[in-house]
Amino acid sequence: MNRTLGASLLIAGCCIGAGMLGIPVVTAKAGFYPSLFFFLLAWAFMTAAGLLLAKLVLSFNKPDIHLLTMAEATLGRYGKLSAWILFAFLFYAIMTAYVIAAGVLISGFISVNFYVSAVVLVAGMFVAIARGVRLIDSLNRYLLFAMVACYVLLVTFGLPSVSLERLERANFSAGWQAVPILVICFGFHNLVPSLASYLKQDYRSLKKAIVTGSLISLTIYLMWEFVILGLVPEQSVAEWVEAEQKGELVTQVLADTVGSKAVVGLAQGFAFLAISTSFLPVAFSFLDFLKDGLQDVKRKASNKTLALVVLVPPLVLSLSDPHLFLEALDFAGGICTVGIFGILPAIMAAKRGVVRPVYWGLILAVSLVVFSIELAQQLGIV
Repeated sequence: MNRTLGASLLIAGCCIGAGMLGIPVVTAKAGFYPSLFFFLLAWAFMTAAGLLLAKLVLSFNKPDIHLLTMAEATLGRYGKLSAWILFAFLFYAIMTAYVIAAGVLISGFISVNFYVSAVVLVAGMFVAIARGVRLIDSLNRYLLFAMVACYVLLVTFGLPSVSLERLERANFSAGWQAVPILVICFGFHNLVPSLASYLKQDYRSLKKAIVTGSLISLTIYLMWEFVILGLVPEQSVAEWVEAEQKGELVTQVLADTVGSKAVVGLAQGFAFLAISTSFLPVAFSFLDFLKDGLQDVKRKASNKTLALVVLVPPLVLSLSDPHLFLEALDFAGGICTVGIFGILPAIMAAKRGVVRPVYWGLILAVSLVVFSIELAQQLGIV
């Protein structure tokens, strides 16, 4: 398998993660067609932002360069500090969501306490990311193929029970509230600097990987929405709204509202594999980020030490409150993602002149809109 395909699968795996467990819960009140509209907007925005970031990375013409170095070179020490803060909040928020979601699923599979399953999961991730990108690339491919197989079975079993009438529910005003989580569903951008080196600084290969990987994830998300929302009875929508307020996973509410045990079991298996294929590259890219940010001490800090820095804080947060799942995703998408992969790269691209003003201007404008939606939700305005 060539590197471009491997990079595409890493991007797809990075996108298809914990969002799978949150999206149907937060979009149930909006309905399928409004969700479809906002999904397409989120995909277009995040893909365009990824291509802008790719141009920015390659403009430095250096191997193994990462966002901190680029921010400092372009915006000075305050730019670097902003990148540090946003990056740390983003990755700790999204990995907290991953640990919670995977921990809940594992505890359900093998009937163990959530706290035990979370610790075992993090221990396994520690071993994987401490070994390096080659192991993660290989492992990710096997997990992704298993996820696709599970996904095909889920669609096969679920489609006969889908009601087209249930998909006709539409509340576009409620769809805006899901935008921050929809954005995080296409959050592959942390991989772009690492993949630029992996693909030997070739923009055409990187562009192909970004577009292909994001399209794979978009297709899977839309079919997931079609099946799950098509299974939800009209009278159960209120229960899903309540589940959103409680921060529950879609697999938990599916078990209560859908009668088919086969569909629920396949959804749980697919969800776990989706988290695994996302958790691995995200955790490793954060380790790469720390190497770049801690250049003065990286000779003293081994991969194992940095892996602990990556994994221990989200484990602690997860164990402190297993109901943080949707809150963590919301914060990661609406605040951190648009800040670190939208606003900051747009400003750097403007300063370096790597793309036309209309391009970085559009990315900046959309980023500020998403940021405003999340801020309004955090303040209780909407």
